[in-house]
Amino acid sequence: MRKDIRVLSRKLHRKRKKLKIILSLFACAVLLAGVLAFFQSSFFKIKEIAIKGNNSVSVEVLRDKIAGHLNWSYYGIFPRDNIFFIPKEEIKKDILIDIPRVKNVRLDRKLFFRNLAVEITERQNGGILCRRETCSFIDEDGFVFEKAPYFSGSIYLRFFDERVGSSSDIAMGENLLSSGEFKKLLDFKELASKKRVDISEIVLKKEETYEIHTAEKWRILINSRHGANDFFINLATTLDEIKDERLKLDYIDLRFGNKIFYKFK
Repeated sequence: MRKDIRVLSRKLHRKRKKLKIILSLFACAVLLAGVLAFFQSSFFKIKEIAIKGNNSVSVEVLRDKIAGHLNWSYYGIFPRDNIFFIPKEEIKKDILIDIPRVKNVRLDRKLFFRNLAVEITERQNGGILCRRETCSFIDEDGFVFEKAPYFSGSIYLRFFDERVGSSSDIAMGENLLSSGEFKKLLDFKELASKKRVDISEIVLKKEETYEIHTAEKWRILINSRHGANDFFINLATTLDEIKDERLKLDYIDLRFGNKIFYKFK
């Protein structure tokens, strides 16, 4: 009799255990279905992509680029156009790589309005880089970011790179020089204007030498060894020395510190 009771007790225990497992699985399934329904609800779907800060880059191009990241789901379950699942860092990286004119991207989720606010900072034209008749815009840091038409006038400061071979291909998405070295050239151009020297072209030579062309058709030779102010002081000293004969100049060589060389045509 006791044996039968023990057997029956074990059977009841097993049934209860199975029932608990079934109920637990059912509860998990209900919970999962609830979570999926919650996140897949159209209530959390992005209603609008609001873009500002762009001037040259098309709104349509930016929207298409962003939409390409939102039109599918994680694991086929969690939609990326849900306000909670927006892949912000992925979108930023893609825009910065594929649209080099864009310098910075800021994305902000507006939860209650179901909006994705996108703020763009564009690169400004600091000059153009040309090889033969192939040109690209460069920004104030010397970053090559976009194809440009060939300008024959002096709309932009022109850079010619003779450090490489005869290839006309320009490395898009790279710096022409280090930002510090590029800034030095722009600073020198600004300083030179104080002596009424209008710089129109800068040719990058080998061995970190720069051949600077002026609107008066004479040249200035500098290099990477000294700062913009040092070169300007020596330039000003030389121009003060030759006075009105500056239009007869062929070049002024400032590469050797206080040893200044110049030659007339």
